[in-house]
Amino acid sequence: TACANDGGTALCAAAADGNTSVVMALGTAGADLEKPDIDGSSPLLLACMEGHNDTVGALLRLGALADTADDAGFTPLFVAAQEGHTHVVQGLIDSGGTTVDVPSGEGATPLAIASECGHADVVRLLARSGSEVDAPNGSGATPLYMACQAGDLSMVKLLIELGADPQRQRDTGATPL
Repeated sequence: TACANDGGTALCAAAADGNTSVVMALGTAGADLEKPDIDGSSPLLLACMEGHNDTVGALLRLGALADTADDAGFTPLFVAAQEGHTHVVQGLIDSGGTTVDVPSGEGATPLAIASECGHADVVRLLARSGSEVDAPNGSGATPLYMACQAGDLSMVKLLIELGADPQRQRDTGATPL
């Protein structure tokens, strides 16, 4: 947990711990909602990473920016998708302040990382919210290509059901088939 004595702020610590009442008190008192911890993670990103849905909602109501990336290029939506926090992903989407296909610093979208991590519910939610099912990562591989490479049959089936193109080539010319 980020705390004041390791370079973080009290707001970062409260957000990472899911202490919504402290987050509300600090935010209402004027704490900087975007001031990152020593790793460049905003309070919102920390709450999303830990799956603290109520805290995420409080930060968004206070005015935290939903698409602010950390130093590695990860947004709150990306880390929530990576961790499989479906309710947090839904809350970020419902806030209207997040873009579903913002790639990470490595070029992967939230849907791609959710599929890679096996979070089917998050993949469905992101696809229903307009995320591109065939968006390639930084090396040109689509989520379907990565699921095939990993041997994740249930994810392969889900991605095809959601409209992924099994013929789509990556930058090397290879296809999932």
